[in-house]
Amino acid sequence: MDPTHPFDPLLDAVSDGIVVVGSDWRVLFLNPAASSLFGVRREEVEGTALGEGPFNPPPGRMEFYREVVATGTPGTLEGVLLEAPEFRHRTFRVEARPYGTGGIAILFRDDSREAALRDEVRWLAEDVRERNAYLEQQAAELETLNGELGTSEARLRAVIDSSLDAVVVTDEGSVVMEWSRQAEVLFGWPAHEAIGRTLGETIIPPQHREAHDRGIRRYLATGEGPILNRRIEITALRRDGSEFPVELTVAHGRWGHRTIFSAFIRDLTERKRAERRQAAQHAVTRVLAESAALEVATPEILRAVGEELGWDVATLWLVDRESHRLRFVDAWYAPEVRVDVFDGVDRESSFAPGEGLPGRVWETGKPVWIEEVAEDPDFPRARAAARDGLHTGLAFPILLESETLGVVELFARERRACDDDMLRTLAGIGSSQIGQFIERRRAAEEVRRLSEDLQRRYADLAEANRAKDRFLAIISHELRTPLNAILGYTELLDAGISGEVTEAQRNQLERIRSSGRHLLDLINDVLDVVRADAGRLEVQVQPLPLGATLREAVALVRPQAEAKGLELKVEGGDEEIPRVQADPRRLRQVLVNLLSNAAKFTDRGGVVVRCGVADDGAVFVAVRDTGIGIAPEKLPNLFSEFYQADDDLTRRHGGTGLGLAISRRLARLMGGDVTVDSRPGEGSTFTLTLPPSPGEPEDLGTWSREEWAEAGKRNPALARVGAALESGGSRIAARLGVRLRSDPATPRAHEIDEAMLEDHQGIFLSDVGRSLVLLGEEGQPAVLRDGSEIQRLISELHGAQRCRLRWAEAEIRREFQLLLEEVVAELESVAAEPGGREAMELVGRLLDHAEHVSIRGFRAASQDGE
Repeated sequence: MDPTHPFDPLLDAVSDGIVVVGSDWRVLFLNPAASSLFGVRREEVEGTALGEGPFNPPPGRMEFYREVVATGTPGTLEGVLLEAPEFRHRTFRVEARPYGTGGIAILFRDDSREAALRDEVRWLAEDVRERNAYLEQQAAELETLNGELGTSEARLRAVIDSSLDAVVVTDEGSVVMEWSRQAEVLFGWPAHEAIGRTLGETIIPPQHREAHDRGIRRYLATGEGPILNRRIEITALRRDGSEFPVELTVAHGRWGHRTIFSAFIRDLTERKRAERRQAAQHAVTRVLAESAALEVATPEILRAVGEELGWDVATLWLVDRESHRLRFVDAWYAPEVRVDVFDGVDRESSFAPGEGLPGRVWETGKPVWIEEVAEDPDFPRARAAARDGLHTGLAFPILLESETLGVVELFARERRACDDDMLRTLAGIGSSQIGQFIERRRAAEEVRRLSEDLQRRYADLAEANRAKDRFLAIISHELRTPLNAILGYTELLDAGISGEVTEAQRNQLERIRSSGRHLLDLINDVLDVVRADAGRLEVQVQPLPLGATLREAVALVRPQAEAKGLELKVEGGDEEIPRVQADPRRLRQVLVNLLSNAAKFTDRGGVVVRCGVADDGAVFVAVRDTGIGIAPEKLPNLFSEFYQADDDLTRRHGGTGLGLAISRRLARLMGGDVTVDSRPGEGSTFTLTLPPSPGEPEDLGTWSREEWAEAGKRNPALARVGAALESGGSRIAARLGVRLRSDPATPRAHEIDEAMLEDHQGIFLSDVGRSLVLLGEEGQPAVLRDGSEIQRLISELHGAQRCRLRWAEAEIRREFQLLLEEVVAELESVAAEPGGREAMELVGRLLDHAEHVSIRGFRAASQDGE
């Protein structure tokens, strides 16, 4: 049975002949009865045109057929004689009905059987119509489905081709089935060439193909694959044979009875280049931070730049100021590279400005990239480079401001196109890192020379100080011994040991006692000053409750206040007063000094003490009085030794002018400070600040992204402040070293190696300046949010080094306080320009964050040491 004729099973048993003709007048079907009537086989006739062959009706009958088709109206011919000789004496009735669209169904019936077969034909014709309608419906649905499928395929193709990643689909045999537009760009194969190839021969390097084939076989055997549905980084192959890094994700699925694999491939070339550039900067920073001299640092600098950036040869040339020529210093070669000829020429060469690749860079102060050195007319070493297989070369200057100190050359055995990002990175390494390192070494040598001279003078002064100390020790002993005896006998007399004491005598003894104690206090103050000057004034800092110590100090001073009718009160209860880091005895001494001074110079009103936590996390004690106040011109010298704001008042109330000076020194030794705010006639407020009790220090350097973005809205002062900080870093570090060695709050500063001090603070300030330039010129708040990675690294190393030198946390805080003061002094002129105040606020925040990281490094090193 032929499935193309759904009416076959129904018509085969009909005794009348039936012929079905299509719209093209070709025979579609005839039943066995028609075959018998015309003496033909069905397969000979079906598909032949009506009128060509056995079915060749006379013109009148053909006209009848055409009329039925044209009008769409069934028709009948009576008494028709068929052409076959055996039917000449029999008449047939011919009925024609439209079939489908433009077709016709013809029935040949013997008149003698007409009545019997009429009903049968009618039924068959109706059935044919129904089946035809069904077929037309199926055809319409199939056409709709084909349209939807085409739309879906177009949509999928648009999604694949718009993807930034390359999309490749393969079957279980690793044969490419789909190849996206991005895959064409990435690998260099057009889709019509890639489709049908195996994935291995198309994009997988030869050394990885066997592993790829094993993975496919393993999956087909076990249903498991180590790389399926994971992001992995591998090497891929372009059509031109070059290899490059990619990120690959492979998913699998079923398509009918087949397994397909979808690969999503992302080019990592630019990301890897950026990572290598950053790694080179960090490597050079570490080398410079850990090296004391250029001779030690040079091999590691060349290796770091060459290895991290993928070059085969790196050489360093420095300017010989006497001969005014560049001379070879050192070279690095990749382990597998042999450039004996080129190396020999280098070691015998020197270059004048403008001569050869190093000379061109020296003359212009800008990096130069030569894609093929053998073809460059101004490359005297071209023949040696060609013999050793070197192709691409570049050179960048080592700059200090506008002066070229040297040149670094890099060479590769492959031809490499110019990379502007790499040139910018290398220019930064040459100017911001190596150049300033060389200048700091030169400055350090000068500082060392001056330091030796100062050391000799210091030794002379130290000997004079020791003589002074011996004299003061003798004097203090000679003064204290009789003074203690006087005070002792005064107490005995007052106790009545020699008889009853009259009121007049008791007043006289009290005057003796008061004068003696005052003299003893003066002696102790003088000795504290001497100890501070000698760097022997020490504090034992520990966590303690500020409230308890404050109560003791208030109790000691209260009689003095009440004797003058003054109110002395502390605002808030002990539970509101935080804990601090301080020396208990020295803290009590500072508080008593401040409270006693307030009571001494206040005649009416009282003294109010307030405690709290400042915005920067420090704990403060503010002592406010209603006394006479201090004139503004007196304030700058108020904490100087032996300075007295009002000589008449001092003669009336007593004092040496040492109390405030000693109080500030003690506060700073404990990591805090003493400050004053005063107006004549309104009173004064002296504020003691102290670090809070142990706990992780607050990270003052962290701003929100919105704050940094707001701060970096193209402030024109940012770049100027940053540039000034970059160029002035060495000067700031040098002045900081001098101040640290003379500051009594940092007694161990003399143990710091000059080079290490220069490297830490110099490189750190240079990077802060560079960050400000980036923020001002390019608006990159993310770069500055918590300081750069270089700043973090240097700060951690700084804290660890201070731990090894047995510094205290208070000394580190004092160092950063002095550093901020020197930075402010260096940048005073640019800070006064428009936008300068905001720029300086950013500098202050970055220094605060660096202090936090340094303290964290200090504590970590302390724990490791334990």
